[in-house]
Parts: sequence; structure tokens; C-alpha cells
Amino acid sequence: MADNVFPQHGDAPDAANFAALAGTQTASSHLASGLGFTVDYATPALDVDAGTAFIVAPSMETASPDIDPPETRQSAGVVVETDAKTALALTDGATNHVFLDANLGTDDAPEVVVNTTGDAPSEASLKLGEVDTANDAKSDQWYLAAEDGTLTFPDKAAADAASAALRVGTVVYDRAGNSHYYVTE
Repeated sequence: MADNVFPQHGDAPDAANFAALAGTQTASSHLASGLGFTVDYATPALDVDAGTAFIVAPSMETASPDIDPPETRQSAGVVVETDAKTALALTDGATNHVFLDANLGTDDAPEVVVNTTGDAPSEASLKLGEVDTANDAKSDQWYLAAEDGTLTFPDKAAADAASAALRVGTVVYDRAGNSHYYVTE
């Protein structure tokens, strides 16, 4: 990491600089809108609505030729807009974890990734929810930000599952139970 103050006169218009600036404005990744699920349990397959998310990556490297050697910016926040994704394959009889991966290594190519391990596909990913094909159940729109910035979850189970990735003291809202909680550890 190098000493850096952005923005200042003469700064290179580099994506990593702007991402670092945006990353300071929020403590965690979240959904801004959309990205709900429609599930075909018979196939099984998943459609994900179009939507917008804000994803905070731990770091991002500059790419401008005016910054030589490249520098690393911390807490890089990026806005991810994605079209609807259809007919994503689900594993039958399992809990399918669904993520939005900003795919920072490829220009404007976010991906919806489904796996049964629950492991995020990259450090610049946000969990959108889960689909349980064994019990024909879905839990979608995890980390949906309310207008005041509170992170909301479809139910208490989703909030509990996400709490390990949130800072102590973060307030979350369980939409199904109409209850607020805060992360204690």
C-alpha cells in the first residue's frame, strides 16, 4: 500500500481510486434493489431478477499507466448492476447458495454463481440467498438495504447465517418476523 489521498488535483482517473472512495461510504456489501428469485423446483432451475448491489472488496489494484508501479487501494466499493439471469442450474436435493460475483478481473461481466458449498466465489461477492431443492424452499434478497441503510434479511435464519460476516453492533432486520436484531459477536 502507498500513501494516497483521493481526490486531489493531478490524481489519475483510475477505477481503484474511485472504488476506494466509494468503499469508505458503507461498512458492508448490500443489495440496493431487485435480485429476487423465481424457482422451478421440477427442473430444478433458478431465475434471478435484474438488480443493483454495492459490493465491498478487501482491495483493488490500480491499472492506470500513470500510476507506476501499480498501487493497492483498500476497501474498494463497486456498484454492480446486472440483467436478469435465467435457467441457472440447481443441484437437486441440496441447499444451493446463490452469490453475485462482481468479477472484477473482467470488465462489466458480473456473474450469478450457484454452489452447494456456501463458499463465496471471490472476495468481491455478495450472497443473494439460498434455494433448498430438498424442501422446495427459497430464501432470497439477503443483505437488502432499507432506505435508512439497515440490512434486511428474509427471515431470522438468514440473518443468523449472515451475522458471522457482519461487524459487531450491526443492526439487522428480519422481514418475516418484523423484528430488529444486532450482531453481538
